Amino acid sequence: MPKNTNVKSFVTTIQITDPAQHTWYNCIVASKVCDLYQYRLSTTDKFGPLRDGNLVYEGGSSQDEDLGVSSTLGEDTHCYRETRTVNPGVTGNDQPMVSMREFCYSARLAFNLTSIVDNPFSGHQEFMVTDLVTSEPDAALFEIPAGYTVADHRADDK
Repeated sequence: MPKNTNVKSFVTTIQITDPAQHTWYNCIVASKVCDLYQYRLSTTDKFGPLRDGNLVYEGGSSQDEDLGVSSTLGEDTHCYRETRTVNPGVTGNDQPMVSMREFCYSARLAFNLTSIVDNPFSGHQEFMVTDLVTSEPDAALFEIPAGYTVADHRADDK
């Protein structure tokens, strides 16, 4: 929710993924249904920008930059910046529209510890891990919430 508002934030979805079991539960709070899908990523997947350098396409351009190695909360991270430009006239815009995403990825943990997005569509957003515990998590965090039913969609994923 936006800052300085009286609107209370609330949880709409609970996601539980297990790369070892290849399961992904997407639990909708309002319906109390957890949709079960095949989780295709693994703990050995490598992530980073989609491409290096510049890409020009019909609607604009894309530039990916390697910002180098850093340390975030004591974890080794590799940081990148992705800049996307939509040309004038593509979406009814009369000027170029520039979106930027900067993130620092931990290969050991297999997720981003920081992500900053500046986008004319969604505004400025910052996502940062502020309290990192790397010990084994409580198994209860990965259980389907009480009272929820499971709809298995793994056969549809093939």
